[in-house]
Amino acid sequence: MAISRRDLLKISGLSAAALAVGGCAADNAASADAPKAFSLADKSLMAAPTGKRVVVCGGGFGGLTVAKYLRQASKEIEVVVIEKRDNFMACPYSNGWLGGIKGITLDTLSFDYFAPAAKNGYSLIQATVTGFDRANRVVKTDQGTIGYDYLVLAPGIEYDYSKLFGEDKAKAAKCYHTCPPGLKPGSEHLALKKQLENMEEGNFIITVPDGAYRCPPAPYERAAMVAYYLKTNKIKGKVLILDPKEKPGAKPKEFMEVYTTLYPDIVEFVGNCTIKSVDLDKKTIHCAIGKETKVDKAIKYEVANIIPKNVCHPMIKMAGVEHNADGYAKVKLPSHAALNDERVYVCGDAVAAVNFDAGSAYPKSGHMANAQGKIVAKQISAKILGKADSALLLPDNTCFSFVNGAPKESIVVNHTVNYLPAEGKIKVTAKTGARSADLGKATDEWYKGLMNDLFG
Repeated sequence: MAISRRDLLKISGLSAAALAVGGCAADNAASADAPKAFSLADKSLMAAPTGKRVVVCGGGFGGLTVAKYLRQASKEIEVVVIEKRDNFMACPYSNGWLGGIKGITLDTLSFDYFAPAAKNGYSLIQATVTGFDRANRVVKTDQGTIGYDYLVLAPGIEYDYSKLFGEDKAKAAKCYHTCPPGLKPGSEHLALKKQLENMEEGNFIITVPDGAYRCPPAPYERAAMVAYYLKTNKIKGKVLILDPKEKPGAKPKEFMEVYTTLYPDIVEFVGNCTIKSVDLDKKTIHCAIGKETKVDKAIKYEVANIIPKNVCHPMIKMAGVEHNADGYAKVKLPSHAALNDERVYVCGDAVAAVNFDAGSAYPKSGHMANAQGKIVAKQISAKILGKADSALLLPDNTCFSFVNGAPKESIVVNHTVNYLPAEGKIKVTAKTGARSADLGKATDEWYKGLMNDLFG
């Protein structure tokens, strides 16, 4: 399925608007819920807050959820979302699009920011955050400043190529453009799709990063979907998963069953693999496998999906919020408030991993961000409205992964998070489901429900 010019324009961000207003009053009638108009000529984009303004930095799953549910809690709460992109692309469904599953198009993945802002009555500013003045509660952007009463940080992730290329920024940039990671929405997915469509034979290599990264099952689901594409289009190629772990880091039993049953001659999982270097000109990855770290194995590729180490977006450090070594914010539970500022909250991928007694952690996923966003909205609205909120609410997680397209089949994992007051512990229970057509249908319904929650 070739990518059209219309598709390219759809997610390329070619908007001339620097500032977007999230709604309009109908037929010149004044509306209390209508967002306000701003002037770029003013240093301050809005009037000073009056005690009930929440500024949300980041228009991903977490940020949009916070905005919607704050407005649902009370129309008295003024909500402003700052987002630099002018459209939304959903990554959770994108591997199905990459693999060519029937019915999944860019229209399925792409949404505009204006409709939900208008429907829910919050304001949307298209701008890039450049700094914070927490003492005076001000957000600085490239379009001007905005004062806040409460601040929500939901900026997502960034990539760190230093393990591969050191301080060579040119090589890092070349790797990013020629071997796109495909974990952030937009051009990365378009480029990867085009490379797959142009394959005639050879290796499609997927590298799995160390540490926490966005959507733990994503590389393994992608391997299955690429294999499905090669199989369906009768392309002589292999999918190699180069993983530092001994087995897949998500749904290992289920994914390995998929690889050995559906794609035995296509997918090869290479565990305990350490990438030593990447030669972008010769299209070769040098790695060591197992404990033989001095052994240099060279693997040629036709397409490489190189996923570097994930770190937090620098906005967390910029805000002066307490964070771990990778920049992810440390938060109080269950509120998700920053450790060093009771008026700052964090949700989504920017939250540091929370380790429970079972050794589990918050996965960085759209579902988790959506769940956290509802918790943050509840916490902030309770403060603004003077309502007590003593319930210990923690986010659950559900994650579906496509593994076949005809029939459409998926696997699943559910993480249930419960607080045990008598023991003073947080317990995580995980339950997986092997591939089935029923789970394929459930994936569609889950995705529709999630998107409807944000944009419906």
